Amino acid sequence: MFTFGRAHEVQHAVRFVGSPEKAVLLVAVIEAVHDLLEGHDSEVVVLGCLRTALVEGQSGTWESAGGWLRKLGTDYPATQALWTELAAHRSATVRFRVACHVEDLAEPQRSEISRLLLQDPSKRVRERLEGKTP
Repeated sequence: MFTFGRAHEVQHAVRFVGSPEKAVLLVAVIEAVHDLLEGHDSEVVVLGCLRTALVEGQSGTWESAGGWLRKLGTDYPATQALWTELAAHRSATVRFRVACHVEDLAEPQRSEISRLLLQDPSKRVRERLEGKTP
């Protein structure tokens, strides 16, 4: 998996989100991903950081965390199960966040999650998917 390196990615995250305080969850994701790539941590640790960032993160954080999760899929396909888990989350906000990333997911997961979210109780989630299903 390609990255620009730990230090560069952290600096970019802080600039993107706006401050070190706002970037805490995103920096945790970046650190965990690089630890995984360097063999110091497991997928479980990375998934915990990603789950927290996608569920609790503010604007900029959850979008970037989704990008990191998608990138991990090539080398660590088991990590992509987190999308399915979050697509069934009790919070419509979290399901909406999944809907924002669904068009970038690989098949058959894209179709499976799209079908699920098109039947979501939240109008906002359903509308995010309209026109984006394969």
